[in-house]
Amino acid sequence: MADMNTNHNDLRGKLHDDIKRKTEYQKRWRAFDIFALIIITIFFIFHFEFTLELIAILLSLLTLLFAYINSHATRSKLEVFEENPPRYSESPVDGDTPSWFVRLAVANVGLSVVKNCKGKLLGVWDQSGKRVTKFDALDLFWTRQDGKSHYTRYLPVGLHGGGDFNFLDIAQIKNRGEGKEPIWLRVYIPPQMNLEKGTPDSVSPGVEPVLTAGLYFLQIAIYGDGSGDVVSPQWYKLYCKPIPKGNKSADSPAWLKPSSYKEFIDVVKQKRLEESSSNEQ
Repeated sequence: MADMNTNHNDLRGKLHDDIKRKTEYQKRWRAFDIFALIIITIFFIFHFEFTLELIAILLSLLTLLFAYINSHATRSKLEVFEENPPRYSESPVDGDTPSWFVRLAVANVGLSVVKNCKGKLLGVWDQSGKRVTKFDALDLFWTRQDGKSHYTRYLPVGLHGGGDFNFLDIAQIKNRGEGKEPIWLRVYIPPQMNLEKGTPDSVSPGVEPVLTAGLYFLQIAIYGDGSGDVVSPQWYKLYCKPIPKGNKSADSPAWLKPSSYKEFIDVVKQKRLEESSSNEQ
């Protein structure tokens, strides 16, 4: 278990480094914008003979230009980072089974605050191309939220500028043993709402937010209050292998990786080709 913790500490350090690098990049661009404005101002001063009218016009233009550059340079900017392998927890809340948590780190690498930031699961597809409609579309819990009490209820979060971040839970992989659905999507189900009931032979049987072991494609987007506080819908692939009965290993059976619509189509075509070949035999 010590090796597992060391691995996660190394990954957390890498995550911090990635966020810091993105934040410093934004700060350098702000300095570059201001420097460019100074150069433009000096150019006008030394290359034109000014009248009072021209000075007034120039000052107005420079004021507008500075306001635009300042708002652009100090704006908020959301970035998403993967955390692999998923984090292992031996004792989740309420006596739940040992689990791995598949998460994304959402960071504000800009300088302004992002208010009411939320992650939304827009869709889930299996590798045959079939959409799992019970998950259209639901908000995702942030880490340490489960909606089971006042203190852990679902809430959007605020992200300060300069690299502040939080973890968005995508799935909880439960170590429940063979024959059980290991993937529990960490979706917020509003009170008085029930999920569509899946058939026993489907990839998501019953009314719980579960998936059987396998490969799935997810579309996830991030939203905040500001018009620019958006991470447009991104494709991810989530894989979980079957967990054997009596499993004692802390090694993650699952992973989450960035994907694309093209990869999704390629996987579906390959799956259908394999099924066609199998039927012919």
